[in-house]
Amino acid sequence: MNATVTDCGLHEPFLESLANSEEENQRVAAQAGLLVLRAVDRFANSDFQTPTESIQYQITAARNFVVGEALVPEVRDLLEESLAAAARVLTTGSTEEIFSPLTDYGRWLEGNLQLDAAIDVYDTLLAVGGMPSNHARVLCWRGRTSRIAGRLDESIADYAAAGDMAIVTGNRNVQLHSRLGIAMGRNKTGNLPVAEQLARDAIRDAREWNERHMEAIGLHVLGDCLALMDRYDEGIPLLFAAYELHGEEWEKARVMSDIGYALKKLGRYESALHAFSIALPGCDSEAWIKAGLEILEVESMRGNQDGFEKWREVLGAKRSIMPPYDVIDFLTKVGQGLFLFGEAAEGVQSLEQAMHLAEAKGLNTSYFLAERKLAELNEMVVVDRPGPALEKAESSYPELVEVEKQLRALDLEPA
Repeated sequence: MNATVTDCGLHEPFLESLANSEEENQRVAAQAGLLVLRAVDRFANSDFQTPTESIQYQITAARNFVVGEALVPEVRDLLEESLAAAARVLTTGSTEEIFSPLTDYGRWLEGNLQLDAAIDVYDTLLAVGGMPSNHARVLCWRGRTSRIAGRLDESIADYAAAGDMAIVTGNRNVQLHSRLGIAMGRNKTGNLPVAEQLARDAIRDAREWNERHMEAIGLHVLGDCLALMDRYDEGIPLLFAAYELHGEEWEKARVMSDIGYALKKLGRYESALHAFSIALPGCDSEAWIKAGLEILEVESMRGNQDGFEKWREVLGAKRSIMPPYDVIDFLTKVGQGLFLFGEAAEGVQSLEQAMHLAEAKGLNTSYFLAERKLAELNEMVVVDRPGPALEKAESSYPELVEVEKQLRALDLEPA
């Protein structure tokens, strides 16, 4: 898919959900979204003709359906707001008000792992006439969703197009968003030095421009990048700084989950579990799955087979809705756990499945991680029941020691 859209689509993700979902509430939600998007389609390409009664009728019919069905309250409110904005287009001729509620609806869909539907919402908005600043923001969100879905070329193209628009309009926030989105894409493809430099440059400019939110995102991206380069002592304090800067709970939960991941890789298992415990209550579906995957691995590393099997079952039930990254991660972590609990043949099979899927999707970083894990495990002498990994001694890095102390305190705070 190109970085811009010139016409409206068929809204196939919504049609597919409407036709194939087994749950009535899912079918109703799909129909509600479909009706709203088809109403918004009437304003595509900035060349709609003088509004007619048929457009008002379509908006009214969609609204009657939305308010009359048992939808998630947040979704119902966003769809109602979108339709109200669409109705105002009939008198003002301006589509600008549609962007905010419909973008938030796309973000909700993404957070609940309805990735194709979220991209369809963004495509619909990009087909609607509006200011370049609105288009640039939508491109950033579509780039993010494409990255989660494993469509890295599309993601980077969207972020780059958004950045070009932002430079023309002088929007510094979107410029930073674009650069950091590209950095995250480079992280995923394994081009870590480029990702690190992009993140450091963006953090510098965010501080100069007083863009605290983008500084937080930059610290998050840089911390993740350093963790992937095995520079955990440097990365974890940066991630915690991002946690403290973020204001939204879902953003705090995501970065706290990444802190847990880095602590796990550093062998600080107790601190990692503190981090995941803090993260889980604020996670949306995608972040919750990622945190669960890390807990799965921590339990296997600690030798807790009951905990490992519990999370293997819970996450296995969600495999059908996982993006490719998470399926690969699940197969890798299950393979490692099975190997450590003495089921070497099944473990190798799971790791090889992870490598094949990563190769097919072009996810180089995921492929290398699975390949390296398989090589490490093949070098082990497997006995009937390997002992748990030992908790590493306390770090001599003062900033990391302070982060661990704060995690213990946060995890003990009453809910």
